[in-house]
Amino acid sequence: MKNILLTFLILSHFTASAQRTPPPSVGGGREGVDYAVFFVASKFDNGWTTLEHAPGEVKAIGDLLHEQYGFDVRIVTDATRAKIVQTLAEYKRKPYGPQDQLLLFFSMHGVHDADSDQGYLVPKDGLYDDPSYESWFSHGALRDLAHSMKCPRVLVALDACYSGIFGKGRDKPGPPVWENTPDCQAKVRAAFTSSPTRKYLTAGGDTRVPAKSIFAAQWQVALKTGAGSDDLLSYTELMAKLDEFRDPRPTWGNFVPGTDGDFVFVRKNPCVALPDRDGDNVPDATDKCPDEWGSQTNGCPITPDNPSDLAADLAAWKEAKRLHTETAYRGYLRQYPNGEFKEQANAVLRDREAAAARQRDDTAWDLAQEKNTLDAYKKYLADYPNGLHKSEADKKISALSTVENSGGTVMPDGMVFVKGGKFLMGSPDSEADRSTDETQHSVTVSSFYMGKYEITVAEFKVFAAAAGYQTDAEKGDGSYIWNGTEWKKTAGINWRHDVAGNVRPEKDYNHPVIHISWNDATAYCEWLSKKSDKKYRLPTEAEWEYAARGGGKTVLFGNGKNIADPKEINFDGSVTYKKSYSVAGEYRQKTVPVGSLHSPNALGLHDMSGNVWEWCSDWYADYPTDAQTDPKGPGTGSDRVIRGGSWGDGPQYCRAAYRYFYAPGNRSYNVGFRLARTN
Repeated sequence: MKNILLTFLILSHFTASAQRTPPPSVGGGREGVDYAVFFVASKFDNGWTTLEHAPGEVKAIGDLLHEQYGFDVRIVTDATRAKIVQTLAEYKRKPYGPQDQLLLFFSMHGVHDADSDQGYLVPKDGLYDDPSYESWFSHGALRDLAHSMKCPRVLVALDACYSGIFGKGRDKPGPPVWENTPDCQAKVRAAFTSSPTRKYLTAGGDTRVPAKSIFAAQWQVALKTGAGSDDLLSYTELMAKLDEFRDPRPTWGNFVPGTDGDFVFVRKNPCVALPDRDGDNVPDATDKCPDEWGSQTNGCPITPDNPSDLAADLAAWKEAKRLHTETAYRGYLRQYPNGEFKEQANAVLRDREAAAARQRDDTAWDLAQEKNTLDAYKKYLADYPNGLHKSEADKKISALSTVENSGGTVMPDGMVFVKGGKFLMGSPDSEADRSTDETQHSVTVSSFYMGKYEITVAEFKVFAAAAGYQTDAEKGDGSYIWNGTEWKKTAGINWRHDVAGNVRPEKDYNHPVIHISWNDATAYCEWLSKKSDKKYRLPTEAEWEYAARGGGKTVLFGNGKNIADPKEINFDGSVTYKKSYSVAGEYRQKTVPVGSLHSPNALGLHDMSGNVWEWCSDWYADYPTDAQTDPKGPGTGSDRVIRGGSWGDGPQYCRAAYRYFYAPGNRSYNVGFRLARTN
């Protein structure tokens, strides 16, 4: 409801009076203007798969509407939510005549919220996981807005997954009564004297639809061929053409009960007899034999079979069978489009196309299995919503969602969605080994995304090579290392080295990168942001602690537990540093590959305690005592915050509440970072 009310308030702001200019007559005794507004989102800001065919599909339909039917066509590309609302506001305030029509066509991703049984369209800037639904555009809001348009005839077309939810339970219209009117001009007049129209057409029901749209392709076929000799394409005729393909099957109806008028596509200059001097109902402009009556579609007569022609036809067919290639069969049909073996050639081509489709499906499935990730299986279903391996893909997605999404949704870029909320940041006075700078206070954070893992050596290597970047350690006097007894600053040490100062072999490039300053980490974020369409950054200290607590939960450690176990967290687990809240065990004295201890928290984030300290964006300072919302720390300072503890620290330093700090240019054997982003 909040979404719909907000949209109406915005539209009310835009609504203003305007004078209507009388439109020119479009012929057939009708005066009216046909408007078509297309909203297309093909490339998305927040992890949705690209719909590469959508812009071309929409343009093809728009060209046909404009060139053959005289529609005033507008295409809103890269349709953000704001663009959709603003454009609808413009058409809401537009004055309309009694014979005007408005087509609203949406081509983008769609979502179905099963709990509320509501459908949503996903604009370009729609979040991948939006628990508030505010970045999406609801079917309910669209229904209400389309109904409120002053235009007497409105048709809503949705080419999106789960689009059939838009009209669930609405009226199913019957054939128009004006179809039986014999005179062409009278038929046009009758079509536009009917009651108001509020109709919809969708690409499918409560299901996914193919990324390459069958729905859009059938629109083109209907517009090219559907208008018969009366030059009119009725809603019912369009619906029938769309319904020729039923996997998925389109849906249709009145989205406002009782609005039984028709939506009619009228060709330019209807009811005007075109020159046809041989009287074969093929206009001279397209008649290949304009002075000779013919029964063929090209206006030419059928010539009697010639024995020599039949022999050539047979020879060509035998040659096509001998070669047995798609090119050979298509070559036969081009040479003999009405040949004796036309049906056999077409049957072979259909079989070959079906086999090719199966092979493409199998290849896509093999690729998904090879990657074996949640995103790979989702992409398979997006490309093949009713594919041969649908049930297997559904099972894989369910299994991986359970493992990877234990509280958070993993995005295609490896970031985890963290739903915002309120929590107590810091530690209570009763928490063992707490520091005085952990003053507990209420903090509210907005939703954000956090890296599932710390940035690895391999990832940092790509950045350094692509950007030609030199770290502070490389430009300066090296970095600190651990020689087994002390930590010592050593020249020549940089991100390529391990904790002891040895050059890492490439097999260890899955470890978190170390010897990285705050300046280096920030440079990485800026490079990655320019390289992609997302804004990466370091997490704020509040975001870091909220994420480490699995969404603000009252836990001691970043894996969601209250006991630090060296089998689950990489820290100094030796007996010397054992605490009441830790288990004595292995002290590895080095980093481990990210995620290798298999102990994520409720959000699916790994190594939030131990392994390496992680840079935050904030300057270090004492906490405020009052409640905060999205705090970013002080505006200036001398040291930046690091959090999480490391492989070389005791359990008290790996607590979710523990804070430490380094100068922005400092680098060491136990400090790395992970990414965050807002959208």
